[in-house]
Amino acid sequence: MKKILALMMEAGSGHKMPAMAVKNSIHKMDKSIDFQVIDGAKEVGCLKFDNFYKDSWNFCLNNPKLFSTVYPILNSGVAHQVEKFLRRDLKKKILNYITQTKPDLIFTTHFTFNQIVGDLKKENKLDVPTVSFITDAFDPHRNWINKNNDYTIIYSKDANKKLTKKGLTGSQIKNFNFPLREVFQSKKVNVNGTRSKLGLEKNKFTVTLVSGGEGIGDLDKIILPFIESDLDVQMVVVCGRNEALKNKLENLAKTHNTKKFSLTVLGFVTNMEEYVSASDLMMGKSGLSFMFESFIYKKPIIITQCLKNEEPALKAFLKEKVCWYRKKPKQAYELVTKILKDKGGYNDYVKNIENLSIDNGSDEIAQFLLNLLNKNEV
Repeated sequence: MKKILALMMEAGSGHKMPAMAVKNSIHKMDKSIDFQVIDGAKEVGCLKFDNFYKDSWNFCLNNPKLFSTVYPILNSGVAHQVEKFLRRDLKKKILNYITQTKPDLIFTTHFTFNQIVGDLKKENKLDVPTVSFITDAFDPHRNWINKNNDYTIIYSKDANKKLTKKGLTGSQIKNFNFPLREVFQSKKVNVNGTRSKLGLEKNKFTVTLVSGGEGIGDLDKIILPFIESDLDVQMVVVCGRNEALKNKLENLAKTHNTKKFSLTVLGFVTNMEEYVSASDLMMGKSGLSFMFESFIYKKPIIITQCLKNEEPALKAFLKEKVCWYRKKPKQAYELVTKILKDKGGYNDYVKNIENLSIDNGSDEIAQFLLNLLNKNEV
């Protein structure tokens, strides 16, 4: 039995979801492959390192302005060396884990493990293929780049020049679509059928507001203008694991649902694809999985929050006119009001999404890994 080890860090879901998506595609193609996805630092017992990274990421989510200020420092050679120093113990334990489990291929979806396995290859301590998937799809920061790995996968071909400038060769870089969950393989959606299943009105303009798995953001401020104006829409809000936010918005829904405006409040959901399918318009933070999942179903997005590391992707999609960026709650409300009055511009955005020809990249990445595993031409 051949083994693939996928190393990631579950700081949010942006690194785990691509790994799990590729795993599911691998098992569709070859059930005999032992594909393990591990939360690397946690799995090997480097709990202080694990907690530090995850707490730091949550801090960044809650303090986007400060994150924007320090991001250039984090993207520097100094930060690269500091991170290398901090991960010394983790590197030893990951090598021990690899020695014990003996994978035939290593796949990474987090820059820390991309660096670790690349350094181990440089030191001749690994003799298996190593493949990195970069979740920063357009302009990866410095810590993603390690020329000692065999291959680096990234979505945007525009990023290739940036990668070669940072030390990779053209033959090391592979461009594939972004890997998404299996439920997003089909682009066919039954809007009315899905709305009926979810208890939503069939013929009402539907907006779904998403706050990520951790429920980050001032969603109540975004919703308030819709409530105050009694706009003729139905709004679904997904609060993730943020129970306090969910309770707050549920109280709003109890007192402000009318014949025209309705608010459905959800916590963490496992059927997000159905709510995307049922929507006319998506709203939320510019996480790449969220954006690609929306585009697969041809749903334009109003981005309400963008972290510094997500700016290159947002700029690229704004240029393609498939999303809007509205930082202030009132601006988001005003845009929805404009769309309701004149759907011509909205329909143009839907057509622009179709022209992007975005597909789910899970199968093509899985096939690439299988070819590499079986020593076929890649």
